[in-house]
Amino acid sequence: DRPLQEGQEAAARQVLERLLSAEHGAAGPMPVCRAVLGAVLAASVSGRLIVFVVDDAHWLDEESLQALGAVVRSGTAAAVWVVLAAASESGREGIDLAASQVGRDLPGTLIRLGPLGAEGIAELVRWAFPLYGSTDAERMGRRLATDSAGIPLLMVELAAAVANGMEPGAAVWPAPFRTLDHTMPGDLPGQLVAAFRVSFHRLSQPAQAALAAAAVLGERAPLERIAAVAELPMPEAERAVDELEWSRWLESEPRGYAFVARIAREVVVQDMLTAGQRRRLEAKVQVAG
Repeated sequence: DRPLQEGQEAAARQVLERLLSAEHGAAGPMPVCRAVLGAVLAASVSGRLIVFVVDDAHWLDEESLQALGAVVRSGTAAAVWVVLAAASESGREGIDLAASQVGRDLPGTLIRLGPLGAEGIAELVRWAFPLYGSTDAERMGRRLATDSAGIPLLMVELAAAVANGMEPGAAVWPAPFRTLDHTMPGDLPGQLVAAFRVSFHRLSQPAQAALAAAAVLGERAPLERIAAVAELPMPEAERAVDELEWSRWLESEPRGYAFVARIAREVVVQDMLTAGQRRRLEAKVQVAG
């Protein structure tokens, strides 16, 4: 929110002109990406710092990615900031290329977010359950970490759901000696289930089938049993579980495939399958042995 320095206004105008020029297809309807970027650059000429934020950038089309790159390379970086949030395992060439150039060919900083560590989990539990003693808080932290795999968004939503679902004066949750099997008080937040739904429906059909099979099979499912229950040929089952690993639904362990976040398995079983689908899959589990 500061005036443009000398020379930046002219640079911003040049980029705007390039974006709107005939060589970028001005003869037809302007794509949304260039229309938005053009508006941002036009606003920057007024002397204000513009911050352009794109969440889930791995879903952008290639033209939009290239247009964002053009803004960063335009020489107006002091006037326009571009903030992209993308999944590191998206497999998008444009995202990977941009990440490799940040700090070298592209001015900026690359920040990689990982799961919450022990200190972050402890701080979250203290915030959500200020009356818990150290032992109860540690037990809560272990349960949240197991259910969410330490993913910050999942942990915050789960902690809030537990806190909101507990009656005033109720005993601590989870109970001693029941850290991992004590049923969660209250329902999962609707927005959390909706987020899982979106991710589930973005998977290919074989990956959805393999994920449903893994959810019904239980904690650790060997590839052979996933393929049998999902009724997938082995090569297709291998591609499906690879897709599920890349998208962070499953992780490979010596005894089979397990859900990265345990709560994700519960959502698949309860919200992604009808009662009939669950019964049919459970019957296939019995046949598969």
